[in-house]
Amino acid sequence: MKKIDLIYPGIISIHSCKNIGLKYAGFWGCIICIGMLSACANQTETSSIRGYAPSPDGKTIYFSEGTESECAIKALDLASGAIRVAAKFKKSVGEPICSPNGKWLLFSGGTDGTREQIERFDLANGKLQPFIVSSFSDSSPSLSPDGKTVAFTRYCRQRPRPYGYTAWSDADVWAGPLPLGPFHQVTHKKAIWYSPGAFLSDRKHVIVSRDMGDGTEHLYQIDIISNRMKQITKSRQHNQDPTVSPDGKVVLFISDGVDQYHSELWKMNPDGSSVKQVTYTGGRPREPRFLPDSHSLIFRMGGGIWRVDLNGSNLKKLYPSPV
Repeated sequence: MKKIDLIYPGIISIHSCKNIGLKYAGFWGCIICIGMLSACANQTETSSIRGYAPSPDGKTIYFSEGTESECAIKALDLASGAIRVAAKFKKSVGEPICSPNGKWLLFSGGTDGTREQIERFDLANGKLQPFIVSSFSDSSPSLSPDGKTVAFTRYCRQRPRPYGYTAWSDADVWAGPLPLGPFHQVTHKKAIWYSPGAFLSDRKHVIVSRDMGDGTEHLYQIDIISNRMKQITKSRQHNQDPTVSPDGKVVLFISDGVDQYHSELWKMNPDGSSVKQVTYTGGRPREPRFLPDSHSLIFRMGGGIWRVDLNGSNLKKLYPSPV
């Protein structure tokens, strides 16, 4: 009896076939392909929160919400819960961070469907302009506490994907002084480096998550001047989304105490000592960000933005507002 394997929609390979002719395999391949294309055409983009950042005074949270083709930057007033739209864009924008003076935002903006660049948005006049211009895909910016240095992730190579698409790969951490650099490569393709979480208070060390290539991820402290690095997480499998408190004393991150499907917020000292679990939500929180007081934080969970104290108390949903 013939065995038919579906490799890609519309492409069928045939092994040891006696009863089914090639023309029938081609026919059913076309039927499957048409069905897949129809399903894709009927799909609608889902709006989601794509990043957030507190203002330096702790009164406002700026966040990006939208789809791959259309996004808005919104401002949430923490005192009243009121929300205003600061800007709308006909493209994807995400991972906003606020400048130390509270006058502008940096975020990753999609330019052509695949390549991202880091852009600056002036909160006073609504002006948007490129911030780091390159022929690569740049994302996930992080500012030093004084706002004079930026670290970011740069993808330097495009790889082909099925159906004619390409994807950026070979991610490394880059850094340099503002406003114009020069920017230099900090890590060198020995692993997959994800976004620089945040600078330490000395303005030259950043905490970065690294894909170890064996199914695990760990956090590293990297000196962006000497390029020296030190692994600061040892246990558990997946350690991601690092951020540093404004006073530089605490590193907050996502880790899985049991497995990758049961992640929670954890905290530790910048050298990796005194690791403690912060939340027990059961809801897989993501992307923690400290508020300016260094004692409370926000994070994303279940499609919303939440707030909790560093000791795990006073958990509260901020957006969308609970009914």
